Amino acid sequence: MQAWAIFLISPAAALIPAAVFLILTRLRFRSLLPGARVLAILPVIAWIAYAIYEWRMQIWSRSVIAPIRIDLLIIVPILLIASLCGAIALTYRPRGAIR
Repeated sequence: MQAWAIFLISPAAALIPAAVFLILTRLRFRSLLPGARVLAILPVIAWIAYAIYEWRMQIWSRSVIAPIRIDLLIIVPILLIASLCGAIALTYRPRGAIR
């Protein structure tokens, strides 16, 4: 879980994976199938939403004594699944497709 700590310390760091997925999606957008386009955009939206949410949570955590972040038990798997779906969508090529 230590690798995930960078996103908790600095919510702006969550914009890095969003930017990577956005650049890769932009480069491959025309060659993607319509369904794959949606899956390729999904992690961009998820990471940006997480960055905004985490920024708000940092503000909230200053007002409480000992914040317990149970919400991460739901958020982390959602981000990982969205990122995995995006990576698969960006790398998948149907049979017979021309590179």
